Amino acid sequence: MHQEGRVLGLYAGGESLSKTPHDAMRVDAGGAPGDRHHGRDADRALLLVPEADYAAIRAEGIDLPHGSLGENLVVSGLPSGLPAGTVLRVGSCELEVTGHCTVCASLSAIDPRLPKLAYQRRGVYVRVRYESRLHVEDTVRIVSQPAGATPPARTAATPPAAVLSHG
Repeated sequence: MHQEGRVLGLYAGGESLSKTPHDAMRVDAGGAPGDRHHGRDADRALLLVPEADYAAIRAEGIDLPHGSLGENLVVSGLPSGLPAGTVLRVGSCELEVTGHCTVCASLSAIDPRLPKLAYQRRGVYVRVRYESRLHVEDTVRIVSQPAGATPPARTAATPPAAVLSHG
């Protein structure tokens, strides 16, 4: 359970799906102030995407720069598909996974194959437990998970079956 990684990128604001990169950003219960989604839904305050999701998409031939999926954080060292209820410590901040991010049609503007490839590979929404400041290079670790939950250990070489079964 004590998987650990680091923050590779922080993103907020912007006019499209892609967001502006930041070296540091303040977060509160509404998410990242200045982000177009700030304050809309505390259970979807931030979108966290593991680098493993980007690697899986890259393995299928689409090389996206971090920040392309509409996320606020890209992190290394964590698996795809963290279950709801997982608590993460990111630097001095605590985040709680509330659910998976769904695929939206705007991804097809980047590449028509992307919605299919990003299915269950677009990260997780997190709730911010208390106001804090995040920094690129902050340590990220799993603090706790719901009883009986085991995060899937997906890699770029093993895309989810749902991607393979949807034609």
